[in-house]
Amino acid sequence: MPGTLRVTALYDAAARLIGCPPTGLGPSKYELRLAWEEVDARGPCPSLINAASSDEGQTAHLTLGEFWIHPGSQDSFEFCDTRLTTLVRVQWASPWWDTNQEFSMMTGTTVGLSAQLERYASQASSSACAIATHLRSLEREPEIMGGNAMAAPGIATAQLKLAEAAFELLNLSRDPGDILTHLTADLQLICAVRWLCHFNIPSLIPEDGSPITYPALARAAQVPEPLLRSTLRLAMTSRLFQEPGPSPDLVAHSPVSRWLASHPGLAHWGRYFAHTVIPTAVRHVDATDTWPGSQKLHETAHNLAFNHEGSFFEYISHDGALTVEFSSSMNALSGTSAFSHAHTARSYDWASLGHGLVVDMGGSTGHVSVALAEVFPHLQFLVQDLPEVIADSVPRFSERTLPLAIHSRIRFEGHSFFTPQRVQGASVYLLRHILHDWPDREAVLILRNIVPALGPESRILISDIVLPPPGSIPSTEERVMRCNDLLLHQFTNTLERTLEDWEALVTQASDRLRIRRVSRDPGSILSLNGDATGFGFWTGPSAHTGQSIWLKLSIRIFIASNKA
Repeated sequence: MPGTLRVTALYDAAARLIGCPPTGLGPSKYELRLAWEEVDARGPCPSLINAASSDEGQTAHLTLGEFWIHPGSQDSFEFCDTRLTTLVRVQWASPWWDTNQEFSMMTGTTVGLSAQLERYASQASSSACAIATHLRSLEREPEIMGGNAMAAPGIATAQLKLAEAAFELLNLSRDPGDILTHLTADLQLICAVRWLCHFNIPSLIPEDGSPITYPALARAAQVPEPLLRSTLRLAMTSRLFQEPGPSPDLVAHSPVSRWLASHPGLAHWGRYFAHTVIPTAVRHVDATDTWPGSQKLHETAHNLAFNHEGSFFEYISHDGALTVEFSSSMNALSGTSAFSHAHTARSYDWASLGHGLVVDMGGSTGHVSVALAEVFPHLQFLVQDLPEVIADSVPRFSERTLPLAIHSRIRFEGHSFFTPQRVQGASVYLLRHILHDWPDREAVLILRNIVPALGPESRILISDIVLPPPGSIPSTEERVMRCNDLLLHQFTNTLERTLEDWEALVTQASDRLRIRRVSRDPGSILSLNGDATGFGFWTGPSAHTGQSIWLKLSIRIFIASNKA
């Protein structure tokens, strides 16, 4: 008979309703009966565990210490695990939310180091084996994990779980006294990347994979050869560049550095990282000392780093090269897995719009619109941005070798979102990675300028990060969100927003607006709050009483008893 840990969970459900309220919605108590038992040395059973389910047929199942609950009026269930885990992740798939929403529940029981090591080692092993099996099945095995090779069902999820487990194992394996040593190494690695980008080392090494000698590379870059060797060899510890063959005088691109160097957008991003992000981050402490508590756009670390008195966007608007570098960097960022446009495409039912018009506000070069147009063949798109940005974007868009069926459905227009929206009654007004750049006052103004243009079926889609509760999602994802949070403060004196922040912002903008849905595609940092590839939501006027439906669940766990 397995030992039983009795846990009481209180689910506080709050809803603003239109039309018919969901059946049974409201504060309720549920008792979860969680059972653990030891199995033999072969490890935990990978099959689904029997669960008591509701009459609607929902089930609960367990994988590597996690269990997943599907929606319904489930009163209790049981499952087995080989070890007691402190963090129990519950994923709700709700008919009122577009996607699964993950919550963390703390059982209050301390987990031993050995159990944590076993858990993450098992997760890493199973995920790595699944990926390796998939890669061997391909006609040509890739050198790096990315692109179409990882697009097979389940493989992208396995990649996320592998990254999470590997990261946690790395942290668990380190002596606390070594933390500063490794932080120092990380800092020097960042400085090394900046140094290499500054002296154009990635572009001076042949992209075809052939090597170059250190003396020849040093002469081409006009840098001291010993310093070049030291810098590159530090970068090599992160699989950037390599020394092929037995000769210590040759250096070449690694698969990773070659891929980075061969993408023009990523080259822009590398320069932006080296020349802008790092100098700005360095002045973070100075900005706090100089302007403690300031929320003004012109009192930031970026102002100190580059000695200017305007906002960040005013600063780059005076230099065409900086504007191009920034827009190209953001475009390149959207090509990474965490911020991929594919998440935006999957986070909303775009096909339901038919031949509707999507106004891509602050859309720069139109990269989001192109990505959506490739998947949804009937949608029309209007990319809006400042006139000077559009003047650069239009010729660059025309140079792209896009099919006529896509090219003909995308138009460009000069427009500032700080002025009233001229386009009336569009199906969607899309703000992807826009509002997080602005303090509440400016963000409210942007939303208010859209409201008069909304038609009966119009909606505003906001794709941005929604900060989760600490520790509620894998650290590999959360740390990127927290990094963005600080970056925003250093550049614009803003911060990423929690769901409560977003709700307050939308309410302040107009009483016609409510957050209707929130979704985050798995692996995305953005929500289609969003978490393009974050947190996402769409807002719009109610079709009924002026209110909109939304569902928010908070979960609190209490141990009732623990019986052998």
